[in-house]
Amino acid sequence: ALNDAGRRAQTAGDTLAALQAYRGLVHWQPFNEALQQRAVGFALQDASFAAETAALARYTILHSEGAFGLNALAAVALRQGDLAQADALLTVVEQSDPESPEMLFNRARLLVVRGDTAAARTYFERYRAAAGP
Repeated sequence: ALNDAGRRAQTAGDTLAALQAYRGLVHWQPFNEALQQRAVGFALQDASFAAETAALARYTILHSEGAFGLNALAAVALRQGDLAQADALLTVVEQSDPESPEMLFNRARLLVVRGDTAAARTYFERYRAAAGP
């Protein structure tokens, strides 16, 4: 029922209702990483729902393997201008998964905002290589 509610809300353009349904759904299926990634991916599409996105990402961090949730939180921090938080999260990801395409892309974004375009270019080229064609 929550899945249907989320899809209906998403189709109707009610992003908040869709995110709330997906949040409830991931609580019912706490180890369904595909569901978590779908919910967080949807949440990341609209920057105006940073709080919901961050809550979903934090839940993902606690209930899944890998760096997906940390990368999502870093993206939220970047959107909110919290560069120190984004940097800290990306550093954790980079230490455990230095070829994570999401980390490489977000690190490039962070470096551009900080004005280090040369380093940003290096990370972006690594991102392009990791993400493939």
